[in-house]
This record gives sequence, C-alpha cells and structure tokens, in this order.
Amino acid sequence: MQTLFPFSIFIPSQFQAGRAASSSRLVQLHIIDVLFIHVASNQYDAAVQYLNDTRESIRFMKSQRK
Repeated sequence: MQTLFPFSIFIPSQFQAGRAASSSRLVQLHIIDVLFIHVASNQYDAAVQYLNDTRESIRFMKSQRK
C-alpha cells in the first residue's frame, strides 16, 4: 500500500469512527437548522403556512392509520 500512496492513512477504531459519524450528523443537522431559520425568517408568512400545511398532513395521515 505504501508504494501506491506516498502518505499514511489513519484508520480510527470502530468506536472513534462511530463518534465521528455522530458528530458529523449533528453538524449536518445544525447546518440544516441554521439554513431553515434563515429562510423562514426571510419568508415568515410562507414558512408559517408551509408548517401549518405539514402539520395538517401529518394529522390526516395519523388519523388514516387508526
């Protein structure tokens, strides 16, 4: 492997890889939250309407499962 790549590759333990993956997911969710807040604050009325429509759709779907 060393002849193919002139650098070393660090492979973390499974535990460290799991922690890194969790951290990565949390960062991704945080970025999504920040972007959502930015868009929602710039288009407040539309965002409120979309959230209300989504809430009503979820209520409808839950009522169909019963």
